[in-house]
Amino acid sequence: MQPNSWSPPPPAGQSGCLHALLFAIACAWVVVVTIVAQSAAWFYDQFQLLQGVTTPGWFWVAAALHQALASGAQTIQACFNLINPSAGISAPPNFPFQDYQQLIDRAAERGLGVIAIRVLAAGALSGSADRHPNAAQSVEPIATGSSFAADVAWARRFDALVAEGYASSLVEVAIRFVVGKPEVATTLVGISSIEQFDQALAAVNQGALLHEASARLQTIWQAT
Repeated sequence: MQPNSWSPPPPAGQSGCLHALLFAIACAWVVVVTIVAQSAAWFYDQFQLLQGVTTPGWFWVAAALHQALASGAQTIQACFNLINPSAGISAPPNFPFQDYQQLIDRAAERGLGVIAIRVLAAGALSGSADRHPNAAQSVEPIATGSSFAADVAWARRFDALVAEGYASSLVEVAIRFVVGKPEVATTLVGISSIEQFDQALAAVNQGALLHEASARLQTIWQAT
């Protein structure tokens, strides 16, 4: 945050979460604001409060947000990782997890920017059940296994690519798999330390996996 920046008090009737959202949008250095709504009704109700925003400096934000809402979505988030790649590839027969039916490809065809999330399956694709002290100590899977421990066990199937020399770590395999999907515009990687940031950045800079590595992934998925 800039040293001289500040957040004015919320206008009357404005919830704390909405006020925080407006403050983020008003900050010149914030490029993208992603809203995770409790429900469509909650999202709509929150933005109805913008109708009454009159505090100087905020009225233009209300107008911009209503215009954005009226114009339709511009981006979409999609869970996409080695354990559940179905948002970006055709799911193999007897796929045990939620099938996203190539959501990424369909969104890209419609001109939507795709944001890949859960790239490391909340850390399971590190191949270790140990949690960094800065990370949430308990996480729930999304569209993968029944538990974090189950996801870690699934992740170990991909150790073969490291053993065969296609990458230096399981994390590298996981990240390069996602960034290698051309329709993915943004890859969100959760980090808990500078070391993890450096590791993720190095993986991104390596680019997509080799064709042979991608073919090896197919054999692993087909065997599940």
